[in-house]
Amino acid sequence: MDRKDYYMNLPKESSGSIAKNRFKIEVLWGIGKILDEYIAKRSYTIFFDYKCDIELHNDNGIWFYQIKTLNDGNFNLNKLCKVQKNKKNSILGKILKLYSPEQNIKLAIVSNVRLKIKNRRNQFKEQCFNDFDQDALEYIEKMLCEELEVKSICFNDVFYIYDNINLLNYDETILGKLVQCFSKSERGEIPNPNAFFNLIYQTATKKASCESDFSTFEEAKKNKGFTSEEFEQLLNTHIDSSDIWIEKTREYIGQQIKMPEKRKYNIALAEIIQKQNDLSLKKIEKEIFKYIEKNNPITNDINSYLRIISEKFDKNFEVEYSEITKRVVYLLVYHIYAWGGEVNENNI
Repeated sequence: MDRKDYYMNLPKESSGSIAKNRFKIEVLWGIGKILDEYIAKRSYTIFFDYKCDIELHNDNGIWFYQIKTLNDGNFNLNKLCKVQKNKKNSILGKILKLYSPEQNIKLAIVSNVRLKIKNRRNQFKEQCFNDFDQDALEYIEKMLCEELEVKSICFNDVFYIYDNINLLNYDETILGKLVQCFSKSERGEIPNPNAFFNLIYQTATKKASCESDFSTFEEAKKNKGFTSEEFEQLLNTHIDSSDIWIEKTREYIGQQIKMPEKRKYNIALAEIIQKQNDLSLKKIEKEIFKYIEKNNPITNDINSYLRIISEKFDKNFEVEYSEITKRVVYLLVYHIYAWGGEVNENNI
C-alpha cells in the first residue's frame, strides 16, 4: 500500500479535549522539531495533532511522537504498558497501533522525565526499546501482546526520548532555540525574532486546533501540516515586513523634518540601526513599547506622542544620546507598534 494511503487509513488522534498547557507544550515541541529540521536543511512536513501528537513526514518515512509529561517523578514500564481506567489502550499500545514495518515508520514516546527500569533511572537521551535488557523487553512484549491481541511485537523502531521540557516557561525555551538556530545558520540573525516566533506559534496552533476530516493526504497536509516550504515563506515575509518600521521612520523624516535637521535625523537613524544589539538600548525600547501597550498614547498626532514619550523616557538614556537620537528611537518604536511588530531585549 502507498504510504500516503496507509497514513490516511490510520485512526485520528482521539485524546479529546486536553488541558490548555498540555496543548501548548505539544505545539511548542512541534515547533522545536521544525527548527531541528531547518538546521539540518531537510525537506519535511510536521503534522500537528492528527494521527498522533506530533508527526514528522519526509521522503524517508514517518516519525510519530507521543508527548507525555509529568510534573514530577519518573515513567516506568508499568505506566507505559498498563491500560488505565476508561482508556482503550496503554500509552505504548496506542502509538504501536500506528506501526507498519512496510511503511518505514518510527515511533517515539517523548517525556520530560526519565524512564525508570528495575528501580534504576536511566540517563539516556534517546534509546530504542529493543536495546532494553531482556527481562524488561519480555515484560513489555507480554503486556502489549495481550493488549493488542498479537503474537509478537518488533521494537526495532520504537524509542523513548527524554527531553528537558520546562513546563512553566517552555515558550521561552523554544524562542531561545529559534534565536540560536538562526545565529548559527547561513542566513544569520533575523530581525525581531519574537515576532517571528509568535507568527510560527499562531500558525502551528491553528493547524493543531483544526478538527476537520479530510479525504485526501494533500487536504490533510494543507490543514494539519506545516511544511518546510511554508516555513521559508513565513520567514521571508517576516524579514521583508521587519524593514517596514525603518522605512516608515525614514518616510516621516523625509516628509516632516526640514533641513538642516533632516540630515541629523538620518544620521541618528543609521546609528540606531547599527546599535540593534545594544542591550541597554533594547531595554529602553522594550520599556517604551510596554508603555505604549498599557497607556496607548499613540494618536494621529505623532507630535503629541513624541511629547508624551519624551517626558516619560528622556531621562532613561545615557548621556551620549542627543535629543534628536532619542526622538528617532521613539519614532522607530512608534512604527514597530503601529505595524504589528514586537520589541524584546535581544532584537528590535
